[in-house]
Amino acid sequence: MSGTFTAELSVKLNKRLENNNIRIFHDHGDIKSDFKKAIKLIIGEDLKFKNKISEADIIIVNESEKKVIMLIEIEEEGTLSPKKMMGDICSFIIMDNVYIKKDKYSIILDKTKFLVSGLYNEKGNSKEKLETIMKILMSEINRKRLIKLIIEKDKETLERKIIEYFDKNVLHHSA
Repeated sequence: MSGTFTAELSVKLNKRLENNNIRIFHDHGDIKSDFKKAIKLIIGEDLKFKNKISEADIIIVNESEKKVIMLIEIEEEGTLSPKKMMGDICSFIIMDNVYIKKDKYSIILDKTKFLVSGLYNEKGNSKEKLETIMKILMSEINRKRLIKLIIEKDKETLERKIIEYFDKNVLHHSA
């Protein structure tokens, strides 16, 4: 995965921001930017290799409060499978904090939003199958973590729906 879609989406989301305390960082793509950083998901408090469980593609943070507003994971090449989706969700469930370089950002229960998104391959993993799995998982998980699934078969629709979710949950949150 090249990550070009993820990086371009991050740049578009950054342009929509009006709040100077909110920052958006991304972890992929060829775009040279001060906002391209490794986004490390950590169990516990300390940034140690033994505590790192995964990385995310895009993070939206309140810089002054060191709080995570939203984490986004994107499978952008039609590779979203039940296994990848559940792995992304499990990482979001068990993580405690996020590090960008040496800066720690805290997850706020009932406030931090988590978005698992991607393109699916129509030949194998149907949208219906992925949505059914997500519905079963979310009936229990959403009591602790606010996780949303957006899956589409084309990048334009996926981008539009992610931006709509961002506008509703970040722009309105920062107003």
